[in-house]
Amino acid sequence: MVEGDLDVSTVVAVETTLLSAVATAAGHLVLVDLNAVQFLSTSAVALLLDAEARARHGGWSLRLICDERSPAARTLRRVVPLVHRTSTRTDGAHDDAP
Repeated sequence: MVEGDLDVSTVVAVETTLLSAVATAAGHLVLVDLNAVQFLSTSAVALLLDAEARARHGGWSLRLICDERSPAARTLRRVVPLVHRTSTRTDGAHDDAP
């Protein structure tokens, strides 16, 4: 379980713990309980997105556990859909964008 604020000052420790959990995960499933997280920063969201990408490429699964009313769930509901709608084109199609 992750507790308190998950921000730039704590994200490295959480990443170390997460990578350790991955290394020892039975059945290739890692559960991250965010119910006790009071604040989820952009660096924490980036860590979770990176961990999810590592999971897909590494053949294991990452599952987040959080009550729908928790601060972490509210942040993720707002941020993650935006990430999925963001263009990743690199062909110059957006070179003239403001």
